[in-house]
Amino acid sequence: VDAIYTDACKGDGELMEVGPGIDDLAAALLRQPGPRASGPVETTFGGYPAIRIDVTVPEGVDLKACNLQGIGLQIWYSPPADKYFVLLRGGIASVYIVDVDGQRQVFLTQYGSAASDEDLRRLQAVLDSIRIEP
Repeated sequence: VDAIYTDACKGDGELMEVGPGIDDLAAALLRQPGPRASGPVETTFGGYPAIRIDVTVPEGVDLKACNLQGIGLQIWYSPPADKYFVLLRGGIASVYIVDVDGQRQVFLTQYGSAASDEDLRRLQAVLDSIRIEP
């Protein structure tokens, strides 16, 4: 992820370049208009230092006025991977920004507000099973 949208509601618009460090992406996500972002939470991921930023769609946001017409907010588009991150209505997402020997790696989870405790335990088990080999 080298850039995020300057306005997540507009999406498909102007992209803001993000510096190469894990702190650069964390700061950009915390400043991005549209989603509610919390953190940063210092953690580890796959055995490496990481930062977690949690994002949700704030109550009262009129998603029908946004580019995706009610689906959610466009957080980023990554041209090298040809992948979008769309924060869905009612979604709870965590962005794990990992420092792998000076290279930034990004992992994303997203689940609905109706996820059960068992669903969340299974998600955490998957995350805990990830090992990164540089």
